[in-house]
Amino acid sequence: MRNIIDYTWDENRTFAEKSFTEVDSLVLSQLSYMNFTGLETSLEGMAAGNLAPVSLAEFLEAGIPDDFFKQAVDEKHNRELISVLRQSHRFASVGLAYYVNSFDVDTEKQFSALTFLLEDGTAYVAFRGTDATFIGWKEDFNMAFMTPIPSQEEAADYLRNVHGLIGRPLRIGGHSKGGNLAVYAALRCADRMEQDIIAVYDHDGPGFHEDIHREFKDHPLWKKVKATVPHASIIGMLLHNNLAEYTIVGSRRVGILQHDPFSWKISPEGDFVVADGLSPDAVVFNRTMEMWLSSLDDEGRERFIDALYSVVKATGAVTFQDLTEDIMGKLGSALAAIKELDPDTRSFIRRLVYEWFKAAVVTIKDFATRKITGEEDS
Repeated sequence: MRNIIDYTWDENRTFAEKSFTEVDSLVLSQLSYMNFTGLETSLEGMAAGNLAPVSLAEFLEAGIPDDFFKQAVDEKHNRELISVLRQSHRFASVGLAYYVNSFDVDTEKQFSALTFLLEDGTAYVAFRGTDATFIGWKEDFNMAFMTPIPSQEEAADYLRNVHGLIGRPLRIGGHSKGGNLAVYAALRCADRMEQDIIAVYDHDGPGFHEDIHREFKDHPLWKKVKATVPHASIIGMLLHNNLAEYTIVGSRRVGILQHDPFSWKISPEGDFVVADGLSPDAVVFNRTMEMWLSSLDDEGRERFIDALYSVVKATGAVTFQDLTEDIMGKLGSALAAIKELDPDTRSFIRRLVYEWFKAAVVTIKDFATRKITGEEDS
């Protein structure tokens, strides 16, 4: 079954010849995971109007930077995508501007954004999703108790600056956390630019903390959000949002591995292959997680997440790749860190694990009852 690499190879029409699609959004969202070293700017530089766009083809012809794939979770498929994009009639002439890459261990922030200038006179603002670093994942988990997280604030600032500088209608999007940032930035900035926002694309991005959900629950901009999730979506179902519907996409992988954009199925016509609904396993997991999170206040969520992160930090690993080196040594460090947790924290974690399994049992029983009685899932 075809994926975004095949789509990029086959689609030869420019954006002036064929209008922008949700699959195009996923391609550009995936491209935002690359490190465009040499194009860096800052929010201050953007405010000064320092725009020096280059085309994607020009950038790639100059030579791919050594760290271009550094934060990519799947280097093999990303290399294949870049190879195809280099000679794509549709994407090669797309302009690149305002690349920002911001990483801060102290504030637990992992943020990056890039603006693509399209031949149809519009722009696509892409926010990078969670990269291969543990800080990136830690910031994701912080959404459960923190509002807003640092990347959400920077995303809103970035969007305001881009809107004020380029004078083009905007599409905004991202994959994973990038989808969350796209929706948050658009909602936060809508009062001054809603008429210039064509659409917001959220590709399997998590929802929001209860406070943000309540603040924007009835905002009219939700009508412009186009959300796509895979058949077994886990990440995209977390926390709260106000989306009336999702496009559920078929995937070549199973379980949480369907979060991988390269696994999403594309039809010969260049559209997502739509699945009938979420998989039963995803429904059970998501209901369990919802019950479990609702049983904790913000302090409890923060305490649990910080304790788990302290165990990861004890291994000395910065990225998931680091964990594959000296596995036994890192496992020993992690076990030692668990033992160093204070008794109250260890007891707290054990209680949460117990509550998780209890919620899972209730959810599975409820799901089985619905299937037996034929009751529709809501």
